[in-house]
Amino acid sequence: MPKKLLIIGFPKLRRSCAKVGSWIKNIRYKALFLEFPRLLTEAVKSLSEGLPYNYVLSEVKKQGLIPEPTGSWEYYAEPILKSLSQAKQNNPNMDIYCYRDSAYEKFSNDMAVKITLLTLRSMITGKVDVKEWKKILIEELKFSFKALEEEAEYITDIAKNYDVNVCLGGLAAKNIESFACKEGFNVELRYIDTPYHYTPLEVLRNKLKEELEGKVNPDHIFEKLIKQHISYIKNYVLSSMNPDDAYDRWLKSEARKLEEIVKKDEIIFTG
Repeated sequence: MPKKLLIIGFPKLRRSCAKVGSWIKNIRYKALFLEFPRLLTEAVKSLSEGLPYNYVLSEVKKQGLIPEPTGSWEYYAEPILKSLSQAKQNNPNMDIYCYRDSAYEKFSNDMAVKITLLTLRSMITGKVDVKEWKKILIEELKFSFKALEEEAEYITDIAKNYDVNVCLGGLAAKNIESFACKEGFNVELRYIDTPYHYTPLEVLRNKLKEELEGKVNPDHIFEKLIKQHISYIKNYVLSSMNPDDAYDRWLKSEARKLEEIVKKDEIIFTG
């Protein structure tokens, strides 16, 4: 009989992570896979077994196990991490695993720094180097494709040992679903907080994915998307209390401008 794997997809918003955290408190699956670096597995297990959250987080920060900047990482991770103790109490036989490739976490962090520097440079100069943006983002995408495949293999290799599994997959959930189906799993994919409106950077990445698949887009499309990303950072992220607040303010005021650059179905994720 095929092993079961439920994959939960959700956008990178703290409120979405909070909904997921509340949901996993009452799950009855045998194994739970979390979208955190593998090096955090032991720390995450200790959290689920009742060690204080602040103590565990301070220790992993000292050991450099959390991607920089740690505050940004914790902003999204905290609601899920804090739910694990209750989840384990309600389902004491559940095993917990972190599945993110640690090498990719470091690479992704390095790319985030490069993107931030490019953004700041454009803010200062008022100019956009489309070629440099494409070079960095395509490099990031190629590495992420390899990491996603390796992570999906890691998940399925372990999940084969359990009858029923659940995996938190973010918006990359379909990649895990595709691989798990090939491995013979009985897969169910559910989404939380969709439809979701992509940010300018997410749309930019998606257009570059098209290029990697052979569809050529004119540079002026990328330039406009980059400028929208710069506006998002300058006018919303830098002046907001937190990333969710920035996203909500942008969604109300400026998100519609993306429809002037790409098709509407390219800016809304429906699952």
